[in-house]
Amino acid sequence: VFSSSAIASAKKIFALTTEDKETLAQKFSYNKDNIELIPAGGSLADRKTSIINMDKENPYLLYIPPKNGNNFKTIMSLIQTLKTCRISLKIIADMPKKLLPPDAPIELISPIENCADLSRIYSGAICLLYNVNPEMACPIIPIEAMSCNCPVIASDIPSLRKHLGDGALYCPPGDIIAISKYIMRILESDDFRQETINKGKVHSSLYSWDRPVSAVMKKILDIELQQSLSEETDEDEAPTCPMDYKKACFLEHAFFNRKYQIESKIITPFLFYMVL
Repeated sequence: VFSSSAIASAKKIFALTTEDKETLAQKFSYNKDNIELIPAGGSLADRKTSIINMDKENPYLLYIPPKNGNNFKTIMSLIQTLKTCRISLKIIADMPKKLLPPDAPIELISPIENCADLSRIYSGAICLLYNVNPEMACPIIPIEAMSCNCPVIASDIPSLRKHLGDGALYCPPGDIIAISKYIMRILESDDFRQETINKGKVHSSLYSWDRPVSAVMKKILDIELQQSLSEETDEDEAPTCPMDYKKACFLEHAFFNRKYQIESKIITPFLFYMVL
C-alpha cells in the first residue's frame, strides 16, 4: 500500500491498464501525463514449457479461480450438466478440499510454480474455463492458457474482451448452456479447436514477460538520464546516468519474481510500479 505522499512525489508511475491509470489520476490527483501504460506479461511462450495434446482418453476441463474470488456455483452447475459426458474438472487453487462436493469428478491441484508442469496441464485440457464475474476478472490466467495451446472460454465482459481480443471464446457470466455448447464444439470439432488455439497463440504473443521488463527498465533509465542532462556539468565532462546498476538489476529481478510467487501468481489489475 502506497501513501498519497509517496505517489505524489513519484517521477513516474507505471500502470498495467487504462483503468488503473484513470483511478490513480483521479484518486491521488496525479498528473496523467506522468503515468505510463505498460501491459503486464502473461504468455509462457518465452519460458521452458512442455506442450502436449489434449487428453482424449480422460478429458478434463481446467479452472483456475482468480485470487480475488471464485465462481464455483457456475462451475459446479456446469459439471452436473456435463455429467453424462464423463468429463472431469481440474482446479488449480490453494483451497481446502472440503469445499468441493465429495462425489464430483474434481481433482484439486495446489498452485504450480514450474512452467513445464503448468503448460502440460494447460495444453492437455479441453479448455480453460474463465467464466468469472466482472469484479474478479484478470487476464493473466487466460493469456497463459492461450500460449500453451489451451482454448479459453471467458466471460463476455469489457475488461476481458479488451485484453483477450479474438483469442478467446466468450459467454455471458453464469450462462451454463452457452458454455456447454462451446465445450462440446471443441470436443467434437478438431478444426474448431485448432482454429481457437491458433487465434489464442497469436494474441498471447503480445504479452511476453520480457517485454514489460524491458519497457520499465528503459523508462527508468530515460528518466535518470534526463535528470542527468538537466544538471549542470563541466564542458569537458560528459553527462552520466546516475542510475545504480545494482538497483536496475534488483528492479528487473523483482519484476520477474512477482510472476513466480505462488501468492502473487496472478498479477492483480491494480498492480503498478513507481519510480521514486
